[in-house]
Amino acid sequence: MSLYLQCTRFVLICALLLAGLPCAYAQSLPEPPDEPDPPEEEEPHPWTYELGTRFSGSQAAYSNWQEGGVGSVSLTASLDGEAQRATERLAQLYQGTFRMGFINQESEPLRKSEDVLRLQMALRYIGDDFFEAFNPTFASALRTQFVKGFNFSEDPFDDDVERETPVLVSNFLAPAFFTQSLGLTYDPASWYTLRFGGATKQTIVKDQELRPLYDVPTDNLLRFEAGTEVNNVLDIRLMENVRWRSTLNVFFSFNEVESPPDVTWENSVSMSVNDWLSTELEFVALFNENVSDAVQIKEVISVGVSFDLL
Repeated sequence: MSLYLQCTRFVLICALLLAGLPCAYAQSLPEPPDEPDPPEEEEPHPWTYELGTRFSGSQAAYSNWQEGGVGSVSLTASLDGEAQRATERLAQLYQGTFRMGFINQESEPLRKSEDVLRLQMALRYIGDDFFEAFNPTFASALRTQFVKGFNFSEDPFDDDVERETPVLVSNFLAPAFFTQSLGLTYDPASWYTLRFGGATKQTIVKDQELRPLYDVPTDNLLRFEAGTEVNNVLDIRLMENVRWRSTLNVFFSFNEVESPPDVTWENSVSMSVNDWLSTELEFVALFNENVSDAVQIKEVISVGVSFDLL
């Protein structure tokens, strides 16, 4: 074999070996690790939620107690929730309060001691200049009760019908007070909020026989009023474990300009012993001339346990 052919064969063998080296080297390399998934982007303006429940009660028992006394057991359960979200231009707030309580005394039938169903919402537009301090707001609220209520001492109806006590005086949506307002919200501090503007109010009484008690015509489901509303909210932490919340709502009706306004003033002072044990003092004053010529007052002092669900 000529020297030329031998050189040619050597060059071809070297070329084949060099061509296979990259493949062999690539097979020997370890596989690169999988790249981690990019982190999920958080919502820039997330919702915040609060949901809590509370149970409170009292019990009194007497045995051979010469000074006298009536044994009793009472229990109240409540659920309070709130959802809110604020973006650059819109703030949303939704609130709900549900409360039910009963008391049982010796020789007396079971009676309800607490009955509250309340829903509220507010939508605020956050603008510029004037509307940055005074936010245009649409708000709505519903206040009613869950179950039947009775007057055990007298007949409150002003008619000639003779009724034996206890007399039915309330029921679910009988009455119910439903308001809508459009105005401005001003909150100069974190503990104070003022809302005022035009408003409408409907007094709904589902049960026809109860409508005379709330100045609703017997042939109508509701009484409609238009006027203005002023709503003040205070939420102050008096001490580290003492919180005072107060809401004063005043509704001026254009339908009855000569009558005093409807006023609802609600106050609660909660004192926390620890994360789950607390004492609460509640004071509520209502005035609505269509319902009663006198101021309605409710006072409650309770000790209970609370749990945060959200």
